[in-house]
Amino acid sequence: HNICLYVTYSIEEAIELATTRLNDDIFIIGGAKIYNQMIDYVSHVYWTSVDTIVKGDTFLNKEELLRGFYPYKSVVVTDPLRYAFEEYKRIENGNS
Repeated sequence: HNICLYVTYSIEEAIELATTRLNDDIFIIGGAKIYNQMIDYVSHVYWTSVDTIVKGDTFLNKEELLRGFYPYKSVVVTDPLRYAFEEYKRIENGNS
């Protein structure tokens, strides 16, 4: 399986690339602003939570971002730091 990396510089360019030239899973990597701009275009969200306190000036509201999604899978790891990998899927037609 070949892995390709594409970098785009606008939401419109990313959507055009994803819908016309790619035929695979697409991962969006960014900060809170990028996630909020792209959430309407995704069917899955992969969320990693680390149980620690960090200093920062921008925070993402998980509950608000994931409205319209349901939890699908979750794995919690506690060695040595507690963290979780979670997968959410978009609710289609009111069904999960």
